[in-house]
Amino acid sequence: MPEAFPVSVSRAPLVADTLPALKTAHFVHGEALASRDVAKVYTYARLYALGGGLRLSLFAFERQPAPESRVAFAFGGNGGRLALVTLAPGGAELAFLPREPAPSLWPQPAGAALEAEPFAGVDEQGWYWGAQLALSPKDAAGAGCDFTRPGSFYGALYKYRTDNEAFGCSVRAGQPPLDFSAFGRFEILL
Repeated sequence: MPEAFPVSVSRAPLVADTLPALKTAHFVHGEALASRDVAKVYTYARLYALGGGLRLSLFAFERQPAPESRVAFAFGGNGGRLALVTLAPGGAELAFLPREPAPSLWPQPAGAALEAEPFAGVDEQGWYWGAQLALSPKDAAGAGCDFTRPGSFYGALYKYRTDNEAFGCSVRAGQPPLDFSAFGRFEILL
């Protein structure tokens, strides 16, 4: 993600398929995993701002995801915290984590339940599962973000399993994966 990823601001809900897709394009799996392993599962997110909050659609192309399968979106702006939205086959959570020192995905951070509208299906790219999620303006503010005006925030998309330290990411990341300094820039467009 070399350039800023555009994030539209809307006054009405948008159809996710009309938005640009943020994809996992970089994979960290060391020598322990074959390149075909779960970290390489094609994953993407679509997002936009609505009413000061953030709407997310998270997708993972797996036909039958394991209970340990996760898609996560981490983001933050001004301040010392970042938000981590984590989607599992059984539900979603939102956790606020300190930016320093860089937190880790392992063990799984504890979060509060987040309402999610799950979906699953198949298209020309294969079988997928995911959910649509809505973060409130309070959630955005908790991560130091203001989605009501033009500006930037930083974030990254992840695909991983809780039983394995391999992961896919939208930006080049090392260990730990939630290093805020490695996050990509997102530009809020009014």
